[in-house]
Amino acid sequence: QDDDLTKLHYITRETDPAHLLDMARWRSENGLAPAVPDLMISDVPTVITMVERGLGWSVLPSICLDSFKGIVKPCFFADGTPFTRKTHLLYREDYYQLPQLRVFIDAVLEDEARRQKAKAEAEI
Repeated sequence: QDDDLTKLHYITRETDPAHLLDMARWRSENGLAPAVPDLMISDVPTVITMVERGLGWSVLPSICLDSFKGIVKPCFFADGTPFTRKTHLLYREDYYQLPQLRVFIDAVLEDEARRQKAKAEAEI
């Protein structure tokens, strides 16, 4: 198996411009500037199949990788910051009155509060 990603196609998916900029930064900082043409694919399952079949490599959200058969490694920027994406929860105010949505939103907010507290404690 060849671990030199510069010799393989980078397979990406259609995504927002901010993520593409972060991806370009991460690739540059990790010496993975495009050496061969990139492939832009419209959906994650196709990207996964292409990687599993040895057609290249990709960076995908961990939530998409439960059934992936291959190597999975977390990504970090040069300064040690994890390569993550901000995700936002959008809903209409009146939806919060639905018990099942309220429980979900509260769980998300509690998890975020725990993460922020742990991050603040780690910085001390």
